[in-house]
Amino acid sequence: TVLHQSTADENAVAHFTARIEQVWPALALAYSELGIEPTVIDRAGWRYGNTGFIVPRRIQGRPIANYFNCGSGISGQLVDLGRVYANVTTTLTANPDGSTSGVTHISASVRSNDGSSTSAVNCGSTGAIEGYIHSATEKHSTGH
Repeated sequence: TVLHQSTADENAVAHFTARIEQVWPALALAYSELGIEPTVIDRAGWRYGNTGFIVPRRIQGRPIANYFNCGSGISGQLVDLGRVYANVTTTLTANPDGSTSGVTHISASVRSNDGSSTSAVNCGSTGAIEGYIHSATEKHSTGH
């Protein structure tokens, strides 16, 4: 069986026009809309996310393959053949001009559902989660 593996280290940087105090609750709302319950809520370090997210088969009604690329094998897309575990965290930074920067880090892996003892395969992010977090956070923090 040939497994194709993509990088597990995906980062996305976003810039928000609002102050960090306005961005923080908007970020929490964006995560909630995605169904990602936080395991990390570090307001002092402006870090928010989930470091042990068990990814459901669909996020916002869309298939998991829209969010993660785990490669493929003889039986098809690996993302559809196993359970995906992800680390999804965003760290905010206040900028001198009053705006806010945010970096969302996503790493993920998939484990087969077939009961075999094969090791996990790393998955890459398609960028859809990062994009949603950033656009929803901007919208909620500015009202636009």
